[in-house]
Amino acid sequence: MFSSSFSFLLLASIAENNTDPCLQKERCSECITASPLCSWCTEEEFAHRRCDTYRNLEKNGCNDAHIYHPRNEYEVTENFELSVKAAKESDAVQIKPQRINLKLRPNSPRKFPVQFRQAVDYPVDLYYLMDLSKSMQDDKEKLALLGDLLASEMQRITSNFRLGFGSFVDKVAMPYVNMQPDKLLEPCTGCVKPYGFKNHMPLDTDTSRFKARLGGIIKPNDGKCHMSGGEYVASLDQDYPSVGQIHQKVKEYDVNLIFAVTQKHFETYDQLKSLIEGASAGVLKEDSSNIVDLVKEEYQKITSVVELKDNATSDVKVSYYSSCVGDERKETAECKGLHVGTTIDYDIVIEVLKCPENPNERNQTIVIKPSTLSDQLIINLEIICECDCEKEWNEEKNSAHCSGFGTYECGICSCHSNRYGDSCECDAKNLTQSEQEKLCKYRETDTVVCSGRGACRCGKCKCDQRIDMLIYGDYCECNNLNCDRGGDRALICSGNGVCDCGECKCDPEWGGRACDCYLNSSICISPKSGLICNGHGDCVCGRCQCYRSDNNTAEEYTGQFCDVCPTCPTKCENFTECVRCQQWKTGELSEDECILCPFKVIPVNELDVYEDETYCVFMDGDCKAEFKYRQPNLTEDIFFVTVKRDKDCPVVVNVFLVVIGLIIFIVLLGLLLLLLWKICVIIHDRREFAKFEQERQNAKWDTGENPIYKQATSTFKNPLYGK
Repeated sequence: MFSSSFSFLLLASIAENNTDPCLQKERCSECITASPLCSWCTEEEFAHRRCDTYRNLEKNGCNDAHIYHPRNEYEVTENFELSVKAAKESDAVQIKPQRINLKLRPNSPRKFPVQFRQAVDYPVDLYYLMDLSKSMQDDKEKLALLGDLLASEMQRITSNFRLGFGSFVDKVAMPYVNMQPDKLLEPCTGCVKPYGFKNHMPLDTDTSRFKARLGGIIKPNDGKCHMSGGEYVASLDQDYPSVGQIHQKVKEYDVNLIFAVTQKHFETYDQLKSLIEGASAGVLKEDSSNIVDLVKEEYQKITSVVELKDNATSDVKVSYYSSCVGDERKETAECKGLHVGTTIDYDIVIEVLKCPENPNERNQTIVIKPSTLSDQLIINLEIICECDCEKEWNEEKNSAHCSGFGTYECGICSCHSNRYGDSCECDAKNLTQSEQEKLCKYRETDTVVCSGRGACRCGKCKCDQRIDMLIYGDYCECNNLNCDRGGDRALICSGNGVCDCGECKCDPEWGGRACDCYLNSSICISPKSGLICNGHGDCVCGRCQCYRSDNNTAEEYTGQFCDVCPTCPTKCENFTECVRCQQWKTGELSEDECILCPFKVIPVNELDVYEDETYCVFMDGDCKAEFKYRQPNLTEDIFFVTVKRDKDCPVVVNVFLVVIGLIIFIVLLGLLLLLLWKICVIIHDRREFAKFEQERQNAKWDTGENPIYKQATSTFKNPLYGK
């Protein structure tokens, strides 16, 4: 059962320019191979471009059943478990899975997991090829003695071990040997006649035969497989095989070559090993006594490294990713430091870079295998390069859809020569197609016709029809979306007009590039004065732009209607005397003059000032007085004055009491300081006295006598007195 890997980006829209991979793809095969995003609409009479994203095709009205979007398909057909121990070579499984069917679109990579594990007891065939000329006589005898030891050591590595032996001397031709008849029979004393190659012991599990065979033979040569009766018979007909031929056979039969040579020849073979895949070279002692250790060592080197290789063509890219043995995951096909039973996890990514020009190469068999091992993963790859509707059996030749002048397939016409157009309706006899397409280009330098938003039909553009956009113009250069946006919601033409070929056509009372300028000045009329912007500014796009003050005046108006002037002179000074006489009956105005004031004050306990009111303050003696006024209509001299009922007067201080209090405070502070000093002295004296008493008690002599004083008289006692 196929499991599909199908994904596409849900883009809001694709830019209408040459970066759109689906743009100007005229055939279904061109469309699906351009990008994994591209789909093709096969529906008849589809008025929009047929090659687009799946979402856009659905959005433009193409029925889902008519949208062709081929999907990558991945199927594992053979997936045997990895071997732990192989009874025989045919049972060993070291790579998993073993066979895959894969169907891919170009530029649409597919990743899948692969495991490799070196099997325990994986079969090993060791074929020993030796030069048995006279110069190698001692090596022949030494190898015969080491034959059993070599077999024993190899069987420790694997029980599935076969041993074989072949020999060569020289080619029976000049200048390799002396062609005199007697020399051909016996080139030297004890030497056998030369020969190209003999297979003395085919690969066999009975390794004891190796010693017996080797003891009774002479010396043979290597070459291609022209064998008769175990002997190479093409020695006189063919030259020695080239390095390239050896490399090819090594890959074909998954063979590892070990060049066991003496020190003086090691450099030559060390360079040769790099030309043959899986080859290695080791230094052999003069008497070949280290042949067993050498074979074991080179075998361990070979089996501790795995490298995956493939036979993919240049149209297909194969990438390998692995963490090998505990490393960070990286791109690599080679892992080192392996042991028997170690499992290596690979992620293999296969990507078709382009469709092969040869249709026969669109179905490929890719083999991925470890170098020099026979295990392999076989991938049957089908490259999707054409649509099902383009198959020959789905074509409709000389179709009425194509005016009888073309083949109808995938919803479009493939026109006969000298005919073109969506329905092959245009005749190119009088004017070539390229000349007519030139008439459909907005600029001569354009690389696409009809601005990339339509099709050229007989020298005229037929614009694409889309649900979300209106495309029009002689060259499809216009649309109803490419205009400035404005307003709180960033709408096209601010929602106050329509977009016409890149320019906003505004509704009445609206103007500006984005129709975001309201031209009705009624909303700029000041409610106080009834004037536009209070006569101190202009109404621009529905908002007051207040005049700037010049050098001759300090007046500068602000506010919604240019009715606020922080720098203008106020009437505070003019209203001060009227406020004093009306509220507190003070000031210079008489009672009769106070009656003539143009307002009547309104007393309040707390004075709150609002935006359309002017705050005033003045000093009445040592007290601060506050009031505010408001002029409802700037054209009338009517004022509302509000005054704070109580003035803020400073508190009167009694200097005498302050002085007396300060003196008392100083005296008390002095007494307190003396008391603290006295307490500190008492505490210190008591501590010193206590310390003195402690020292006196610890003294060993009487406090009434001087310990260094002695009396002037001496007292003696007779020891015999009293007996």
